[in-house]
Amino acid sequence: GREDFVSLEQEIQRVKRNSGLPIILCLGDSLTSGWNSDKVSRNSDNPSSALFSYSTYPDLIREDVRFHNTINAGVPGYTTLQGEMYLKKLLRRLAKDKIRPNYVIISFGNNDSTYNEIEDKVRFEDKIESEDSMGERVGVVDYRRNLERMVETSVDYGSKPILLMPPVNYWCEPGVRSQKYREEFSETLKEIGDTPLAKELFDACELYRKGEYKEACETDRTLPRIKRDYKRVLVEVARKTKTPLIDIQSRIPITNTEEYFCDYCHTIEKANKIIVDEFKKIWNRDVCRRKKFNFFNYFFKRKKIRKNYGPPIEIYP
Repeated sequence: GREDFVSLEQEIQRVKRNSGLPIILCLGDSLTSGWNSDKVSRNSDNPSSALFSYSTYPDLIREDVRFHNTINAGVPGYTTLQGEMYLKKLLRRLAKDKIRPNYVIISFGNNDSTYNEIEDKVRFEDKIESEDSMGERVGVVDYRRNLERMVETSVDYGSKPILLMPPVNYWCEPGVRSQKYREEFSETLKEIGDTPLAKELFDACELYRKGEYKEACETDRTLPRIKRDYKRVLVEVARKTKTPLIDIQSRIPITNTEEYFCDYCHTIEKANKIIVDEFKKIWNRDVCRRKKFNFFNYFFKRKKIRKNYGPPIEIYP
C-alpha cells in the first residue's frame, strides 16, 4: 500500500499465516497499486518520495478482519495485455502452494485506451498491428479478448472474477497529469509536435473551457483515462460472462472531484470506500446464497435418507 512494495513470496507467507480466511486477489494498473502524479513526476523535486499517501481499495478491503488475505497485485502502467499474462503467472504460482483466491478483482482500461503510437502487442510481442488501430496501447477488440481470457483464467483456477470499471475524473484538464508540475503539459506539446494528436489535445482543451468535460475527456488521448468504447466493452463482457461489475461512476460528481481523485485518474479514500462497499455487497450476496444452498442441500439429503430407509423402527423388550 502506502509503504514499500512487498514481494509475492512475502504475500504467500502472510496468507499461510492467516489460513482459513478468504483470499482476494486485486489485479490492475496504478489505480489498484496506488499512484499520485503530484508525488511521482519526471520533474519531481524528490524522486525518492513515496508513490502515494492514501489508502487504495485493496488497503481498505484488507482493513476488514475478514479480508486480511487481500493481495494487491496492481502494477503501474499495465494494460490488459500484460495483465492477462500476469494473472496466469500469479494463479499458477499461488496454486503451487495450494493457495486459490476466492475472488479476483480485475481493473484495466485507463492505459489500454491511451495513445502510444504503437500497440503494446506490436511493441512487446512483435505481432501485426490491428487494422483499425488508432495508436492506442490496446485496441478495443483486443481489450475485449484480454478481459474475457482473464475471466476464464480466474474461473479455471476456482476463483470468482469481479470486473471493476475504472472511475473517470472528468474534472481534470486535458493533458495535465500533475497540478504541481503543470510545466509537463508544455513538454507534452513539444513531444507530440505538429501531429493529429496535438490537434486532438487542443480540441479537448477548447471543449474543457466550454464546460463539456465528458467530451473533452473523450477527445484527450494523452492522459490515461478509460474511453467510452472501452467502458461499453467492459459492460458487455460482464453480461456475456455473467461476471459481477463494480461501477461507481454515477456516485462521483463531474466537477469538484478533489475528494475522490488525487490526480487525473487515481482514486483516493472517498471513492475507494465506495468500491469496497460494492465488493462487500457481492460478498454478502454470495454468503447468503451459500447458506441457502447448504440448508436446502441438508434438507433434501435428510429427506432422501428417510425415503431409502423408511421411518425409525421401534424395538420392544
